[in-house]
Amino acid sequence: MMKTFQRLIAFALTMAVLFGLMGYAAPVSYAAHDDHDHTDETENLSQTEEQNYDLTQPFDQSYPELVESEEVSYEKDNLLLKLPAEMGSAVTEAMAAAGVTELVKLFAMEDAVWFEAQLAEDTDIHEAVAALRAIEEILLVDYNYYAEVTGMADPEDIPAELLTNPQAGQQWYLEYCGIPSGMALLDNPGGTSDVIVAVIDTGVDIDHEDLANNIWFNEYEIPDNGMDDDGNGYTDDYYGVNLISGSGNGDDDHGHGTHVAGIIAAENNDIGVVGLAYNVKIMPIKASSAAGVFNQSDIAKAVLYAYANGAHVINMSFGGTACSVAVQDALSVAFSDCVLVASAGNDGAPNEPWGITKPKPNYPAALSYVLGIMSVDRNGKESRFTNWDGKANNAVEYEVYAPGESILSTIPNDGYASWSGTSMAAPVVAAMAALLRSQYPDTSLYSSRYIYGQLAAASENAAICLDPVTHGLHNVPPIVNFHSAMTKFPKPDVNMSDYAYFDTKGLKHDQGLNNGDGVIDAGEVIALGLTLRNQWGQSKDTLVKIDTLSPAGISDPYITILNDTVNYGSVGTYSEGDCGRIYTDEILTGWANPFYIRIAEDCPNDYWFNLNVTVTCGNGMESKDTKTYTSEASILLLVRNGVVLPQVIDEDMVWSGDKLYIIPDSTIIEEGTTVTVEPGAQIQFWSPDPGDPYADTKNAKLIVEGELLVEGTAEKPVYIFPSEAMAAYPVFISESKYGFISMKYADVTNAYTS
Repeated sequence: MMKTFQRLIAFALTMAVLFGLMGYAAPVSYAAHDDHDHTDETENLSQTEEQNYDLTQPFDQSYPELVESEEVSYEKDNLLLKLPAEMGSAVTEAMAAAGVTELVKLFAMEDAVWFEAQLAEDTDIHEAVAALRAIEEILLVDYNYYAEVTGMADPEDIPAELLTNPQAGQQWYLEYCGIPSGMALLDNPGGTSDVIVAVIDTGVDIDHEDLANNIWFNEYEIPDNGMDDDGNGYTDDYYGVNLISGSGNGDDDHGHGTHVAGIIAAENNDIGVVGLAYNVKIMPIKASSAAGVFNQSDIAKAVLYAYANGAHVINMSFGGTACSVAVQDALSVAFSDCVLVASAGNDGAPNEPWGITKPKPNYPAALSYVLGIMSVDRNGKESRFTNWDGKANNAVEYEVYAPGESILSTIPNDGYASWSGTSMAAPVVAAMAALLRSQYPDTSLYSSRYIYGQLAAASENAAICLDPVTHGLHNVPPIVNFHSAMTKFPKPDVNMSDYAYFDTKGLKHDQGLNNGDGVIDAGEVIALGLTLRNQWGQSKDTLVKIDTLSPAGISDPYITILNDTVNYGSVGTYSEGDCGRIYTDEILTGWANPFYIRIAEDCPNDYWFNLNVTVTCGNGMESKDTKTYTSEASILLLVRNGVVLPQVIDEDMVWSGDKLYIIPDSTIIEEGTTVTVEPGAQIQFWSPDPGDPYADTKNAKLIVEGELLVEGTAEKPVYIFPSEAMAAYPVFISESKYGFISMKYADVTNAYTS
């Protein structure tokens, strides 16, 4: 059912964006370009667009005083342009006359393309907007708003002890993210040498002038004796390991891993650059080819190598759209002791369905127990390339932003270069994790989960959404802030992240109507279990309450909640909690303490109902904190009220006039079998939702090899139709060589017969 839920949530969020229901700080609205004074045409345009669920005009036209007075913030050197697809990306003479110097493509729609238009220096942005709106070919012109949020905190002075490194002044991120003020609070600036950060990558240049003294050494391996002295399966792995060759050190033959390592732990040695955690050790683990390609088996081995050899932090600046169970198993083992950090990826894509934008989750960053790191620029604005998080608090999650543009660091052969990518943002966070572990070495008091929470939840610096046209209402987590991580005491941040329901036969309160097919049917009692995710400090007295109240406070007439509150007790720091999952042969089969929900027997077919979920809890880490912490979520579920037909009908049947019959898959009436359909009966083809796991991905058909006798009347015809979710699909009824079909007073929608 989660596919159904996610699909509907994506749809609901899209509608919320279009109708302005999400409380966006700067509600930008859009319309097709029309600057001519034709009142009737404008009125018709607005009506048409409202019917198409588009908003009608740019924000500055609705609230000109806010833009002119700069009460809303926006970029001064660029604008957003929507152009017809056939125009291409060339700057026309008219655009150039208005001040446009370059068009940078943002994204394409079906018949139009959005660009960021760079403006010439000293161009008056308001005059440019007016001039561009006068160009008929341009569909829309808008300001590049900051969405009324602050980005990076104000820059601070880079600590003087770091500026002795000649290129430290070019490491702009050292001025931001609370790094200077946070480092001032450390007992050991730069961290301690007993803290190890594993860099799973293309390897590391272990001889680099800025890294050589901070490379981890495997004291149980004798160098270059051709033997596996420590018995770990690898020969001569004394400076990390090369998993591609199966022996030797983790040397870099690409450059990516060396760049990552320098961001973390380039030495504070008056040479080149300096890492955030300049005293910690880097464990080089070469797990990719020279082309930068990883396979799942090497990733899994790399994670376990890091864990087995005492890594405190594992940086993974790589990713893909698939993640094997082997890698997940390895990561789940390492999670017990290591802080897992990974890059969110550079496809400019969401991690889950979001409007018309195709999702492309990046693993391992999207796993809930891995810190997924997105990228911002020095203004705190989402990088154009960064993948982003669609909806908060679910099983596919990126947690935090970090600087990832023009990051100066080490490359092989004593070189230095500025690179951009979430691969550069991830090690910024990995270095902070190493500093926190150095500051708090007692793992019994300050577990890796404590560090997760401080990095993911303590910051209050909001990132700025790159593109308010498409992304404006997606989840925008904070930018990591090291000072906050050092100074904020953990508080609970508990939200619903997942759910599952069961209609098991004999379930408590079941009146014999449950059929155990995994679909919510009218008359059944379902058991509902929720999974909670706590992204910060341990909670206590965690209560989950559900109801069906509408915004007007009216309960759903077809849904009865038999127990509306479940006590989840304490949910640990950066952990998940549930109400007691029950597994049989590793398959989830139920819950020890679920909610019970009764569906009325007369509930209509294809009936959606909403459950409001409210989570309340106290602070389990600070007794003096008496505040009640609250979060809310919702679940949308579908009820079926009909008879699902089997794939094979081999006995005579009568389909009565008071029931709905559902053909979700191909159904065959076998030779010698007669099905009689009485007046008033309804026959639905297709399951209600094509994303439903119980829906068929093939064509729903009724194949008649025997006899089908449809006996409707003028007063009571038989209705045959596709489900609403598949309204454009055909109703396919096929008569075989020996089959016979007779239809009297049948009302068939989208009929297709053969």
